[in-house]
Amino acid sequence: MKSFLILLFILLNETLAFSQIKQKQKQTCYKLTDAKNTTRPDTVTILNLAHKPNIIVEIHSIIVGKDTTKTYVTKDLDSNSRITAIPKFLKKIKNLRELNLSENKIKRFPAWLTKNDSLQKIDLSENILDYRKLKFKKNNFLKILNIAGCRLNNFSYHIKNNKRLEILIAANNDFEIIPRYVFSLKSLKTLNFYRNTLSSIPSEINLLINLEVLDLYHNHINVIPPSLCEIKSLKSLALSYNNITELPDNINSLLSLEELYLRNNKISSLPENINHLSNLKALLISDNVFKLFPMQIIEMERLEEIDISSNLLKNIPDELSKMKLKILNIRSNPLNYEDYKVYSLLINKLKENKVNVLD
Repeated sequence: MKSFLILLFILLNETLAFSQIKQKQKQTCYKLTDAKNTTRPDTVTILNLAHKPNIIVEIHSIIVGKDTTKTYVTKDLDSNSRITAIPKFLKKIKNLRELNLSENKIKRFPAWLTKNDSLQKIDLSENILDYRKLKFKKNNFLKILNIAGCRLNNFSYHIKNNKRLEILIAANNDFEIIPRYVFSLKSLKTLNFYRNTLSSIPSEINLLINLEVLDLYHNHINVIPPSLCEIKSLKSLALSYNNITELPDNINSLLSLEELYLRNNKISSLPENINHLSNLKALLISDNVFKLFPMQIIEMERLEEIDISSNLLKNIPDELSKMKLKILNIRSNPLNYEDYKVYSLLINKLKENKVNVLD
């Protein structure tokens, strides 16, 4: 029994040592030549061929008791030459997990690259992609795809081959509609079409049953379809800088919603049942056309931040002092200061409750 335990101990030590060696063998390459000339392509897990690569570096850490506070900075590395095509030697890098090809001049994304069953993250942002040449093999491993700033206005059907895709970033492009193939991506958790030219949200949006974050900032959207409110998993809805005039009556169905961004629209009121959003923490409705404070939000117990600045409010309700707010922004409203004493008492009471009041 004793000899068996000794043998087991030796085996465990050898396994640990091998694991540590294997861990040390993992490489991150920042130069095309380094990746191409490596003698151990199987050890390359991160390949950053961005035109302007950078790394996050820890500059110092402070230990206080059991807590450690670390400070990081982003360090720019020497620029790479811009590449126009994805190098074929990448076929040899079998264990690649992350690939950054941002800020190059790539037009074509070949399907063979997604044969690599280790590849989980691809950054193709700031290239000049042709959507007809953006191809993917059927895969169950790619989780993050960034195609921001690529002058795209459509997707080919190949996008739906990424069955496990969780994050799709298509910001700063030329999309007028969200392509229908996107709604086949049932694993999506984050969908970002920030700063495009979308005029509407397709009713099929409710097919994205696992969506948690929807960012459609800076578009031309007029209407929020009721089907959007059927996404029970949604936690953050960002629709600022659009042309929205009202919210759908079934907004109360978004019970997981924590953040609602509606800045710079044309909204004058909120649905009465919005107070059913029991998990909402942040409501940002600045730069709209509210003449009256939406009293129904007073009942929202978890609400921590309200930004109703730059509207048409003449009064703010005393009931605000009963809320558990952390931030209240009421700047740039034509508030009526005739009874300044009452107003001052309210502001002072809010500040006593440690509310950061921006007035």
